[in-house]
Amino acid sequence: MLQEIRPNIKEKLEDWNHSVQEWLRRYIFLRVCSEEEGRLNPKKSVLASNVAFAVSAFWHGFYPGYYFGFFQVFLLQSNSKFIYKAGDKFKFIPKGPIRYILVWFLTSTFLNDAGVFFCFLTLTPILHWIRVTYYLPTLISLVVFTFFSVTGWGQRSGRPSKKPETGKTPEAVKVPDAKTEKTE
Repeated sequence: MLQEIRPNIKEKLEDWNHSVQEWLRRYIFLRVCSEEEGRLNPKKSVLASNVAFAVSAFWHGFYPGYYFGFFQVFLLQSNSKFIYKAGDKFKFIPKGPIRYILVWFLTSTFLNDAGVFFCFLTLTPILHWIRVTYYLPTLISLVVFTFFSVTGWGQRSGRPSKKPETGKTPEAVKVPDAKTEKTE
């Protein structure tokens, strides 16, 4: 029930099938890209996410709907991360219930669109669905993903910002010991 009201795609996916999500994260995602690598190199994190979704699609079967659906979910998850990181650029949307409802509505709408592919499974009804929705959910997802991937607009760096003082290597920086601080 909680997944229905969560505005965040990451939380929705984790609540959907927690044990499978954890297995994919531990045995697929983290083998392609560790958490530290993902922070330092977001492109590697995108690759790991793609691989995890592809493995999940393969596990479900060979119907095109699984691959279309998981690709849409990948785009939704990536776009959600991009928009979250660019949050400072969206200050014109007031925080509180208005933002929550807007994010929930957009997340649910795009996730439901991806869910249609899982229901149809075969190519003919999937292509018909994409056509009758005027390609909008797919195009919007692709445009947003491409925009943020190419421009990096509003994206914060995942690299640590603290640098050692000039002339000192990290080993030379003395960290005070808790015992010596108390005695002084």
